[in-house]
Amino acid sequence: MKALLASRAFAHFAVDLACGFVALGVFVPGAATQAEAALGVLLYNLLAFATQPLLGALCDRFPRRPWAAWGCLAVAAGALLGCFSLGWAAVVLCGLGNALFHPGGGRDALLASPGTLKEGGVFVSTGAVGVALGMFWGTAFPLPRIAGAVAALLGLCALLCWKTPLISPREETRISAASSLPFWWVVGLALASVALRAFVGGAVPMPWKTGLWALAAAAAAFLGKAAGGFLADRTSPRFAGVGALLLSLPLLRLGWAHPLPSLLGLLCFNMTMPVTLGTVADKLPNAPGLAFGLTAQFLIVGTLPLYGVSLGQGQALVLAAAGILVSAACVALSSRGRKGKQP
Repeated sequence: MKALLASRAFAHFAVDLACGFVALGVFVPGAATQAEAALGVLLYNLLAFATQPLLGALCDRFPRRPWAAWGCLAVAAGALLGCFSLGWAAVVLCGLGNALFHPGGGRDALLASPGTLKEGGVFVSTGAVGVALGMFWGTAFPLPRIAGAVAALLGLCALLCWKTPLISPREETRISAASSLPFWWVVGLALASVALRAFVGGAVPMPWKTGLWALAAAAAAFLGKAAGGFLADRTSPRFAGVGALLLSLPLLRLGWAHPLPSLLGLLCFNMTMPVTLGTVADKLPNAPGLAFGLTAQFLIVGTLPLYGVSLGQGQALVLAAAGILVSAACVALSSRGRKGKQP
């Protein structure tokens, strides 16, 4: 199971690296206008995130198909198209390949779990570093050489992900992270928390986040997502999720203009991700692909209000603080507070 999780987590890094490379490192700098660049990024995000529940349900319906591997190959093709200046086609292929890989690979990671949350956190965490590196490489190195290297890397990942040994959920893999509230309350509150965190992540102004500091921010998100699952397994989902969000509030609200407190705030802020994923997966034990796809879809739901809206610094910080508090309340109500499995 550790080898399976490692292969999916590495492939997640490679897929998001390629998508960051194409969408942010190739398409945006090469766009004729700022409006075209914004439209391309919006199209990519809609394809990559909004379609994931549908594709996740497809992964659950036909579990013997190598969905994660097919997603890797689609993104590899997109990276090569980007090399030949076929920007819109590259964005579409990368968006759809991303949407196919994530619920396919996420499903495998959840099924590899012996009922714990750390596997989901480890799988998701590598994507943050991939996106940041992809954007950086797209502007710092010769385009054809990087495109070929990225495509070759994804080909290797496709081979690693081709075999899917985990076909259906087993009782011992069922995650126990949800509270005792009814199904729709738990799922709705958990997804609301995801959307609010996505909104906050885009709203908080961080003027320092350029160049290598942007890579440091991605590393903080990586560490937070990975550590959050371990902390939740060691304590409880509610303690880890709510505590991390409340710790992030003063760091992001007061230290937004300075790298070090902001980085610590980002680390804490991202620790809630494995909790909300595990909470939704707990309520959908026979549909892990759909559970993963829903949490990914609500990331784009949370960021959509930021498109075309210019918030002042004061407004952004007030809304971010309110978003963190409401998100923490959603986690407190939707996740369970006792360690261990429910009877």
